[in-house]
Amino acid sequence: MFALTMKTNIKPKRIIYKNNVHKILTCDDMFTITKYKIYLNSNKVYKVTINAKHPNYDHTNNQFCLPSYIKDQSISKELINIIENTLATFNLDNCYYNVWKYFKYEERSQT
Repeated sequence: MFALTMKTNIKPKRIIYKNNVHKILTCDDMFTITKYKIYLNSNKVYKVTINAKHPNYDHTNNQFCLPSYIKDQSISKELINIIENTLATFNLDNCYYNVWKYFKYEERSQT
C-alpha cells in the first residue's frame, strides 16, 4: 500500500439533504481540510483520510467514507478532482454525526 499526501485548502461548499443539493453559505473553520491522504493498493484508491472534521468521516481513524464510484478506481488527475469535490460536500442523508449548528446554507435547492 502507498499513500499520496495532498496539501490543499478544501472548504465545505454544499450539502446533500433529502436528496437535494444546497449551497453552504458559512461554515466553522474546523471543517476546512488542509491535508488529506489517498491510500492506494495496486494504483487503485483504497481509502482516504483527512485532517479536519467532516460529517462523512469516522472520527476514530479520520477515514473518509468513500462513495462506491471512487473506491477501487485507478488514480488520475480527474479522480483527484472528484475526491476533492466529494470532500467539499456534506452528505447529510448518510453521515456519522449531526453538524447542523456549524454552518448556514441556502434554503432553496440547487437541483
